[in-house]
Amino acid sequence: QGSDVLYLCHVSAQRSIRLQANTGTRYPGLATSTGRCILSGWRDPELREFLEDNPVPAFTDKTETSQDVLFETIRAVEKEGYATISDELDYGITSLAVPVIMPGRGVVGAVNSSAQTQRIDLTTFAEERKSLVAQAASDIAHILNSAPDLLDVLSSTGSRCVAISTVGWFK
Repeated sequence: QGSDVLYLCHVSAQRSIRLQANTGTRYPGLATSTGRCILSGWRDPELREFLEDNPVPAFTDKTETSQDVLFETIRAVEKEGYATISDELDYGITSLAVPVIMPGRGVVGAVNSSAQTQRIDLTTFAEERKSLVAQAASDIAHILNSAPDLLDVLSSTGSRCVAISTVGWFK
């Protein structure tokens, strides 16, 4: 909704300190891996207009605020198949997201996996998680494909895409 990502589902690891993206949570899309994945399905003119209309505030000193860099980062999702952020939305949050892509509809959402930055190795984070998150995204696309009415209902709310968060799913 607007420039935010709406989280529809959240699964969290049982830890004393947990990252929260509860059902119904909204986060600024451009500062999240999930939002960047969702935006990767937009055409270039539409994406450039969105970036111009929704400047990103610096949530941390690591938040990417440059429209040109964000454009290229989002376009790279198409090639790489995933997006990552680290300490951009808030310090201590690193996440990887994969778009949920449906034939004939394109990107309809994204699945992400987040971790506390200090608990992971940034050099191996994406490699360790991307295939499992991609499998989850593929499974969701398959389910949605077999239940088109569900996607139609979600679309009728004015949301173009949805996000599913799997915080702390691994390790």
